[in-house]
Formats: sequence, C-alpha cells, structure tokens
Amino acid sequence: MSESKPDRSEIQRLLAVAARELRDAGVEGLSTDGSFEHAYGAALTLSTAVIRAEGERVHGPDHHRKTFELLGSLADGRWSDLSDYFQHCRTRRNRAVYDVAGVASEGEARELREQVENFRADVDRWLAESHPELR
Repeated sequence: MSESKPDRSEIQRLLAVAARELRDAGVEGLSTDGSFEHAYGAALTLSTAVIRAEGERVHGPDHHRKTFELLGSLADGRWSDLSDYFQHCRTRRNRAVYDVAGVASEGEARELREQVENFRADVDRWLAESHPELR
C-alpha cells in the first residue's frame, strides 16, 4: 500500500465502473455465478474508490484481500463488518472463477447485490460528508 493524492476524475471513473458492474449484475438470464462476480467487481471497485479518496493505494499480489482489509480500517471502521463480508465473498468468487461452476446460489448473488447497493449509497453519503471535493 502506498499514499498518493486522490483525484476527482479518478474517483468519478471508479464510481462509474462500480455502477456499470451493479447494472450488469442484475441482467436477467445471467448465471448466478456471473451475477455474483459482477456484484463482487462493484464491491471491489467501490472499496478502491474509498481507499483512493483517503489517499491510499493498494498494489501487488493479493490486492483483492488487501483492499478489503484496508476498507475495514478506514473511516473509523465504518465498513469493518462489510469488509469481513466482502472477504467471504472474495473466496466464493475465486472458487466460481477458477474452480467450480455453480458456486453462488441465487440468494447469495441477490444478497451481494443488495449489500453492494447499500454500500454504494453509503459511499456516496461518506464522500459528500468527508470528501465533497471528490464528488
């Protein structure tokens, strides 16, 4: 992890990618694994936006795990429980992508989408409160 000054255009690009991933996660007819993976991508990208807004950057191997760990420690632990949930989703996503088809159930994919939608709204509120210059 390293520090670097956050940039409004970078944060806006990350938020747009997260919004696209959430839309893609809800596409009708998509496999449950596909829906789960898109929602996971949105969670990772939103987490990255938070990290960048705080002037941090995660690099290197195992960056998904490190991203969710760092998320849990930022903003006075605001997202510590959610970061634990995202870590759990990370291991399920890895199995779905690399090992076995059909890992995520419809319920798990729906729950992740809902959690990420709520996270997205909370990130928007947090940015307005803590980093209005990046909105």
